Amino acid sequence: MKGWRLWALVAAAIGTLVIGGSLVAGSGEDDAPGDDRKTSAAAATTSVPAPSQTTATVGAIPTTAPIDRVTTPPNGSVTTVTTPTTVAPATTVTAPARRVPDGTWGGQGIRLVVSPSGGTVEYDCAAGFISEALVLGGGESFQAAGTHSSQPGGPSQPGTPTPSGQPARYSGSLNGSQMTLTVVLPDTGLTLGPFSLGLGQAPLLDRCG
Repeated sequence: MKGWRLWALVAAAIGTLVIGGSLVAGSGEDDAPGDDRKTSAAAATTSVPAPSQTTATVGAIPTTAPIDRVTTPPNGSVTTVTTPTTVAPATTVTAPARRVPDGTWGGQGIRLVVSPSGGTVEYDCAAGFISEALVLGGGESFQAAGTHSSQPGGPSQPGTPTPSGQPARYSGSLNGSQMTLTVVLPDTGLTLGPFSLGLGQAPLLDRCG
């Protein structure tokens, strides 16, 4: 009988300890949710500070045409309004060809009158006609086609047509106001000259009698 009571007292003591431990553990578990709630509340009340300024990156503005104005819509994009550029078509300017200066060129036994379309030639006993403009090329040289004919003695009268004759090739070069002239007659292989002439110089002609 005494042994039974002893075991009952031990069992009661163990139960009390178990219940007390449960209560202690229960109080600890009750505190844990409270702490979580406090932590959550603290976290909820914490906010990230707003940036002091906002930086927007805008793409480069094209520079292929003059910009009249730039507008920035609310979305931050850039709109450019440009004026079309009109390019004038290329113009080619052709310089006029350089020619032997017009006027009278005189020398020993020859007179040459140069015009924009060619010229006329007088010798002591012959005459010539140049049918092409005396255009200057490299080295201040020129070549032109024409005719050459013999004629009776005596000076030519102004306005008298040059007699028709055989083909002739006139070639020469300039050195300032001085000219060297050579005439080649292809049909006969005859070469006349070279003659030395000066612009504005009086010709020295010895007409055939």
